[in-house]
Amino acid sequence: MADAFPGVAGDEGVAGPVGGDDAPERARILVRSLWQTVNIGDVAHAPGTLRALQRHGNATGPGVDLSLWVQRIDDRERAMLERFFPAVRLVEGDLDERGEPTTPELQEEFERADLLLHGPAASFGAEPQVRLWSAATGKPYGIFGVTVDPVTHPDWGTLDDLATKVRALPAGHLRRETRRLLDEASFVFCRDTLSLEYLEQQGVTAPVLGFGPDATFMFDVHDDAAATLLLEGYDLAAGDFVCVIPRLRYTPYYRIRGTEPTAEDLRRDELNATFQDRELSKLRDLVTAVVRQTGRRVLLCPEMIYAVELARTELWEKLPADVQSAVIALPYYWAAEEAAAVYARAHSVVSMECHSPIMSVVAGTPTVYLRQPTDTIKGQMWADLGLADSILELDDLRAGELEDFFQHKYADYQNAVESTARGRERAQSILGDMVATALDAATGVRHSRQSQAG
Repeated sequence: MADAFPGVAGDEGVAGPVGGDDAPERARILVRSLWQTVNIGDVAHAPGTLRALQRHGNATGPGVDLSLWVQRIDDRERAMLERFFPAVRLVEGDLDERGEPTTPELQEEFERADLLLHGPAASFGAEPQVRLWSAATGKPYGIFGVTVDPVTHPDWGTLDDLATKVRALPAGHLRRETRRLLDEASFVFCRDTLSLEYLEQQGVTAPVLGFGPDATFMFDVHDDAAATLLLEGYDLAAGDFVCVIPRLRYTPYYRIRGTEPTAEDLRRDELNATFQDRELSKLRDLVTAVVRQTGRRVLLCPEMIYAVELARTELWEKLPADVQSAVIALPYYWAAEEAAAVYARAHSVVSMECHSPIMSVVAGTPTVYLRQPTDTIKGQMWADLGLADSILELDDLRAGELEDFFQHKYADYQNAVESTARGRERAQSILGDMVATALDAATGVRHSRQSQAG
C-alpha cells in the first residue's frame, strides 16, 4: 500500500483559523461549488478547492477567509464540511430573476467577499451566477479549473479524435456572451490543455489564461475510522485488494432524480444497453484475472449512486463462482471521505469514472482510468500531469489487453507508486500557483478600495 497524502484531514494549514472579521487584511473568497451529491467526484471538488486555498493561501501573508456557496448539499456532505472545514462558512441560496440573492447569508457574502471563485466542473456551469455577481457587485471573479468542451454528440471518440475536432473549429465558435464573460474574468484556468487550446484559438483575452488541474487533486479528507471498519467487515487486507469502479456511457439522471424520461434520456438508455456488456465484460475479465492470478481480493464500489446496483448485477453476479467468493460488491453509496480513505489502503484502483482515480493519486495509490468515448475532453488532464500511463481508451482495448496492461503496470509496483507521487506533486504545485493568482485578484480589489477610501 502506498503512503497516504501527507497532512492530517481536518488540518487548517498554517497561520491559525481561517475565518473571522478580526483579520480584515485576509482575502475574502466566495467559492461556488458542490454541484451535486449523487457523485462523490462532484462532492470532492469543493473540499479539494477549499484545501488548496487553505494550504497554499495560508502559507504566507495574511491568509484567506473562505465561504462556500453550494449548489446542492445533503446532511452527509454538510456534516463532512463542518467536521473538516469548521472555519468555512456554508452559504445557500440562489439569485432571483432580478439577480438578487434569495437568502440573507448570500446577500451578506455578495457584500463582503472580494472575489467569486467558480470551482472545478465539467463546464462553465455557473455562468449565469457569475454574470449576475459581476453586474451586481462590480467585483472580480475567476475560473478555477473547468473543462470547456466544444465537441458533443454525435462527435464522440477518443481524446485524439476529439483533439482533431477541437482544432478544426472555426474562430467565433464560442458563444459571444460566454466569450465576453471569460474575457472579463481575472483569471481562467482550464483543467485540461485541450480546453485551454480551444479558448486560445477562440481569442479569449482574460489577463491570466492557463492550465490548472482539477482541485480534487487536493482532496485529502479521509474518514479513517469508516475505512477501518469496512476493511475489517469484509476481511480486506490493507495493500492487498483492488478497487474497481464501473460506469455506464451515460448517467441515468432521470432515474436517480425520479423524473419522467425525455426522448434524449430514452436514446441514451438505448446506447447504454448497446455498449454496457461490451464494456463491463472487460472489467469482469480483469477482476477474474486479478483474483486467479494474484490472489488479491476485489472491492466493487461506486463513484455515482446508480453504480451500486450496476456493480452487483453486471459485474459480481456475472463472475465465475470461484471468483465471486473473493469479490465484494459494496452494497451502499459511500461518502467521499470514506472512499478516499479506502483508496488509500488499496493496492490499486481501476475506474471507469475520472474522479476516483484522482482521489487515489492524492492518496498515493496507483490507478488506471478507463475512458469511454462519451466522456469529455477532461481526460487530457492525465497526460498534462505526466500520468499518461494511468489512462486507457476503453473502447480501443482488445480481449486480454487490459489484463496485460494491469500486470505490466504493477510488475514494478514501486515505480508505479513513484510515478503516481510525481503526478500528484505536479498537480499540487500548479494548484499553488492558481491560488496565488486568486489571492492577487482578491487582494487587488481590497487594496483598490483602501486607496479610494484614503
